[in-house]
Amino acid sequence: SLGRRNRAWLRFWVWSFLTTKTYPGDSKRRSCILWVTATAYQFLMACAVVFLLVLDSTTQVTVTTPAYWYSELVLTCIWSVEYVLRFWSCVEGQAEVPTSHLRRCKVRLRAMLHPLMLIDLVSL
Repeated sequence: SLGRRNRAWLRFWVWSFLTTKTYPGDSKRRSCILWVTATAYQFLMACAVVFLLVLDSTTQVTVTTPAYWYSELVLTCIWSVEYVLRFWSCVEGQAEVPTSHLRRCKVRLRAMLHPLMLIDLVSL
């Protein structure tokens, strides 16, 4: 059905964005734009972490400033959405994308138990 193809297409592009991997048959321009935006997003998130570390180090340990609290809240929301999207789209990283729901669930469960995904989950 059309809805199923649209979900598969969206899942592929989410996976490509989060992993900065491109599709070999895709146009060079679209692949370049995807890579630039994905890299910019990752750089922005790294800068946000550095910002929080600097903001935290300039205050006393017992004091939480509103700027720090709101920044941490926004980043936690962004990382939560990213984690869910990474979990949802991880089936695209397989050599052959599973077609059945059960096989996709198995792939997602294996991905969820991967050490880096567990670290991401704990860090939320």
